[in-house]
Amino acid sequence: MPAVKKVLVIGGGIGGLTAGIALRQAGVDVDLIEINPAFSVYGVGIIQPNNTLRALNRLGLARRCVELGASFPGWRIHGAHGNFLMDAPNGTTAAPELPPNNGITRPDFQKVLSEAAYAHGVRVRLGTRVE
Repeated sequence: MPAVKKVLVIGGGIGGLTAGIALRQAGVDVDLIEINPAFSVYGVGIIQPNNTLRALNRLGLARRCVELGASFPGWRIHGAHGNFLMDAPNGTTAAPELPPNNGITRPDFQKVLSEAAYAHGVRVRLGTRVE
């Protein structure tokens, strides 16, 4: 049985949702509040390197992120004038069963996290603030 029985998580972004999921998986009751009335994020992307995918895999979320994202081996670096300088591959040491990198849109990642939070029983209250 966990030493902490109930937690209030403030903020429904990547950190808050991930913490809520992990705490629920550890048997802690979780209330999560988010000031915004809906889970919404800007439509830009985020890179999930292999060590991040390992952490997401421990929560059971990596495969869904990879399905929704685009895996890639590393970066091709060019100079200011477009001339090729080098390839910078990323390894899979942290999680050999997962890709070196995954690119995913923030809205898709937010959806993965919020759906998992609800599925694990995190009590979410949107449009709520702490004073």
